Amino acid sequence: MINKNFSLSRLIVYCSISILIALQSCDKTRDTSGEIGEATVMVSLAGVEYDDTPEEVTLAKNTLANGQTKMSGNMASSHGEEEPFAVVPFDENHAIYATLKQERNTPNQRVLSASSGNKGAIVRTQLTNGVRYRLLVFGPTGTYVDQRDYVYGSEASTAALNLDGGTTYTFVAYSFNTTAAIPALNLTTTSTLANTSLTNLTGDFLYFKNTVQVVMGNNNLSVVLKHMFSEVTTVLTVGSTTGPIQGFTTPTITPTNPSASIQLNTNTMSYANSTGGTGINFTAVGTGATSTTSTPAILISPATTTAAFTFGTLTINGITRSNISIPAVKINPGRKYTLTLSINSSCTQSTLVSPTSPNFDLTGGAGITFTTQAVAANLRQEFVLDFYELDNSFNLLFNGLNIVNSGSTTTPTEIQFESGSSSMPRNIEFADGTFWGSGGIPNIWTLRVGTPSNNPIIRVVIDRNGTITMYGIKANGGQLLPLRLTGGLTFRQIPWRTTGSSNNTVALGQSNVAPPTLMRGAVSARRNCQ
Repeated sequence: MINKNFSLSRLIVYCSISILIALQSCDKTRDTSGEIGEATVMVSLAGVEYDDTPEEVTLAKNTLANGQTKMSGNMASSHGEEEPFAVVPFDENHAIYATLKQERNTPNQRVLSASSGNKGAIVRTQLTNGVRYRLLVFGPTGTYVDQRDYVYGSEASTAALNLDGGTTYTFVAYSFNTTAAIPALNLTTTSTLANTSLTNLTGDFLYFKNTVQVVMGNNNLSVVLKHMFSEVTTVLTVGSTTGPIQGFTTPTITPTNPSASIQLNTNTMSYANSTGGTGINFTAVGTGATSTTSTPAILISPATTTAAFTFGTLTINGITRSNISIPAVKINPGRKYTLTLSINSSCTQSTLVSPTSPNFDLTGGAGITFTTQAVAANLRQEFVLDFYELDNSFNLLFNGLNIVNSGSTTTPTEIQFESGSSSMPRNIEFADGTFWGSGGIPNIWTLRVGTPSNNPIIRVVIDRNGTITMYGIKANGGQLLPLRLTGGLTFRQIPWRTTGSSNNTVALGQSNVAPPTLMRGAVSARRNCQ
């Protein structure tokens, strides 16, 4: 006879074991990480970054349109001291020394980028309370999910962002660093990272993008916005013996773009086709002012080293100069700079030996030879040839060598500025591909400079390394712009003769095959003081 109580006990044990096994089996099919379920994402803004990674520094010198030199890279020297990247003559005794400093925090103030693969040092600051920013959310396949607008300092007042735990999302945040409402962005379920762009971006555009997996429960998304355009503060100052700043007109940095766009999938920036300039707003100068500082200017531009800072007019100590241009200004998106324009007397000495007068006025194919002293290479001798009137070609030998890499090294090549001559075709143009007598640019022989205070028609520079560069204007009183030879021609680099050798010679000539011909202008030959 079977004991019923024993059988019942065995049945209870068997059922308990079965239930336990079933529960264990079910548990193995469930995610044990706690990620699946509703995920609440809370946003916190950790800061705003300028890229603080040091830019390339080099002491190599390049010649500028002003006949002086610039330091490649626009940055400080290897010793931490800023060297001028441009030196532009202001009058016979003073020059404008331009330096560009990348603003960087001290080492203990720097942090690493959390929003990109760039692990360089970063300048991080905080937004001002009330500034608005927007967060876009895209799912694991790149499809649009949701968006939220936040006010810095009041993020808790924005509705919670509820997503799916265990899912990977891409978060894109952006701001214009203002308290104004962000323009509407109408995205739908067909919107994806691949087909979404932010367009017509202006002002101080800030951007963040990161892809993370959220978990069930509360998640904190730390947003670090990055400046996508560059910011430049300009300081204009004069030396103690220069005299006061008395006025200026239309200070501008060119070229810059009116707006830009960014493609969210690739983070690729593109810029509006039209270019213009960004006005620089200085504080008003009072009587006897020796310096003035601009408000920070946002420059919308791709990376370049060929921007220019210009004044319509600049008056210092009763002397007014027009169309002053500081060339070779660097613009690198995401960086913060201080551009300093310091007007001081320059220490240079003339090396012109003969003729004693630097001026020339030649007609009918006549030429002239200028002789300069041979000086030590470390004194940085240079020769600048300015044309105030030209009709309509010239040739040049430097130390007996043709400055153009063409044909004979000792027979000069005529540099022809006029188009349409079958016997002597034009072989020079502006670096942008335009040339005289076309596209609204007058023929070279119609341009005339009345006084040396204005930019010359043509400037030829032989720098300390014997490198030859040329610049020209497109209209009377216009800005000097770089020129280039055409037809495969290039300028030859010719070394200077240094101390202990014979003097240097620059022989200026002109073909008379298409009269009338004439050349009027002046030269300067100088070296740095000891």
